[in-house]
Amino acid sequence: MDIELLKTFLEVCKTRHFGRAADNLFLTQSAVSARIRQLETLLSSELFSRQRNNIQLTAAGERLLLHADSVLAAWERARQDVALHNRHTVSLTLASTPGLWDTLLQTGISAIHQRLSDLVLRADIHSGDVLVRKLLERTLDIALLYDPPKAQELVSVPLTSLELMLVSSRPDQTPSQAQQHGYIMVDWGTAFQISHDQHFNSPTPPWLHTSHSRMALDLILSQGGCSYLPRRLVKPWLAEQKLFAVEGSPRFKRDVYGVYHASAAYQEQISEVMGILLQSARQSEQS
Repeated sequence: MDIELLKTFLEVCKTRHFGRAADNLFLTQSAVSARIRQLETLLSSELFSRQRNNIQLTAAGERLLLHADSVLAAWERARQDVALHNRHTVSLTLASTPGLWDTLLQTGISAIHQRLSDLVLRADIHSGDVLVRKLLERTLDIALLYDPPKAQELVSVPLTSLELMLVSSRPDQTPSQAQQHGYIMVDWGTAFQISHDQHFNSPTPPWLHTSHSRMALDLILSQGGCSYLPRRLVKPWLAEQKLFAVEGSPRFKRDVYGVYHASAAYQEQISEVMGILLQSARQSEQS
């Protein structure tokens, strides 16, 4: 099957419009329609119900959608492996949630490249549920997660712990005062949300919810406010007194795990990468 047919199917799923899908794919609308008809012929199923200005997936289309991303990811992985240059031995894919990318994975990838220069890396950001699914489908080699998955096929290795502290752009704030001035809620997972809600009952809701800790930090530094952020991330700005710890506010701890499939290929390289991530996390904590 032509892999471009699946790419076109996914673009129509995303846009729910043949014309916009054509624009995004740099094709004509007739070419997009022809690809979808070809895919429907191959699968002997109608994938979209087409009504005026209303394109919906059929039951068959919904079922195909469950597999299309995985098929494309597996194809991309195979293409990268086949195209490896002589000096490169292995290609690995790493991913994390947005908050862990900002805090750990970005520096970890730099350390991996310095230590294992013959390794080809792909780095992505996904939600926790997507990371677990990709690990189980073996389209992802290593994921950084807050909570170890319950799946028996997956191996979870403790890497570090994040100390989350409430910081504000204003000094001498109480927790209630800080949260009334530009509070940004960063998604640090379900366990954090439960603990947070047990300690706080502020009548002023956060003005922004985000999964990106770096976004929250940049916004607070540029226009003021407060948020729960990792101590290792905000340490330089605390030292420069551009941010201030909110005294009397609880601090929360989130354990971080490196997770991989027990039957994954390239076990030796995965073990090496996990060791480098562990060392990088410890150095980041001590710096």
